[in-house]
Amino acid sequence: MGVSRSRGAAVRLAITAAAVAAALLLLAARPSDAAAGPLSCGATITRDTTLHADLSCAGTALRIGADRVALDLDGHVVESVCTEADCSASIGIDNSGGYDRVRITDGSVRGVQYGILLVDAGRNRLLRLDVSGGGYERAASSAIRLEESNRNRVAGSDLDGGDPGLQLSGSSRNVIVHNSIAAGIDIHNGDGVRIEDGSSRNRIEDNEISGLWLGVVAAGSNRNLIASNDVSAYADALVVGRSARTRIADNELDSSQGRSIYATAVTRSEIVANGDGAILIDGDRNVVARNRASGGPFASVALEVAGGERNVIRRNLARYGYLDAEILVRAAATRALLAGNTATGAPQSEPIADADGIRVEAPGTIIRRNRAIDNADLGIDAVPGVIDGGGNRAGGNLNPLQCVNVVCGPIG
Repeated sequence: MGVSRSRGAAVRLAITAAAVAAALLLLAARPSDAAAGPLSCGATITRDTTLHADLSCAGTALRIGADRVALDLDGHVVESVCTEADCSASIGIDNSGGYDRVRITDGSVRGVQYGILLVDAGRNRLLRLDVSGGGYERAASSAIRLEESNRNRVAGSDLDGGDPGLQLSGSSRNVIVHNSIAAGIDIHNGDGVRIEDGSSRNRIEDNEISGLWLGVVAAGSNRNLIASNDVSAYADALVVGRSARTRIADNELDSSQGRSIYATAVTRSEIVANGDGAILIDGDRNVVARNRASGGPFASVALEVAGGERNVIRRNLARYGYLDAEILVRAAATRALLAGNTATGAPQSEPIADADGIRVEAPGTIIRRNRAIDNADLGIDAVPGVIDGGGNRAGGNLNPLQCVNVVCGPIG
């Protein structure tokens, strides 16, 4: 009986080994996408695929057709060209079918309308890509557009062209990091990044962004982080409107003809440690702190509180206001706090017609521990009814009064 059982086990082992070998042979015989011939224009990617040659198409070049697929461009170009009046179908890679956990890496993608389009797609990864979109005067085109798409990541990529270069519309919790984004479709026409239509909790961080008009726009969208970017634009570098709890921090901002930050109808937001250029804030219960703000011929106030209530303006360095002031609190602002700011005029050798260091037009504003130095008129010019919190200092201002309606000690 022992010999019989041994022979039975040996037979079963042999059958199992044969079955495994047959299965392996069958798998080896099946062609894989990576080993397949060149993809054709308009192909739909439904499994992991490696591109083996450049692909140039009229109309959409490639479509994503399944969740959890990886498309490795392997250094090649996927291109959609269009010579017709209507180029709306000119998309390099189209994931408008809403497929999740797709990975597109390591190559170039070009489209006239969009380089890459995601609609209702989640947890995609767009990595190490060179993406372009937007033909000449092609409005509403983008290198990458995310529409109703959440938790995606765009990283280590170069985006070029479009208006805007990167669009987030109704898309939340996306991470946009370590990219170079250069947008525009015509002279002074094209924004770098737009975050709109209820896009929330996105992270825009450590990018180089330039726009032929605006740099970054966040409108009607809450709780976004815009941090540690290098942003340049012809007009305003960073624009925020109708938004709450936005954090704008540690950005280097350069505006040729506008402000570095223009924030209106914002609530409970933070503008912290940014430089350089002019800042305007209008909204309620915001904090503007530790920024380097400077005026210029196209923005006559370095740091302006245009309206709203209970805004906190503290520990900012404001320089070189033209005609108006370094720091200005308009009459429409209520119950603001100015604390620990420094307002410095232009060096006398420079032909800059700045005026007061700090001008407060709103009664009820609290002014404490500010410094005003070397301004063309008063150090602090406050209307009656301001609240003198003490500790303010002024020196070197051309008006011998130095301050009115607050007491200013000498500069130590």
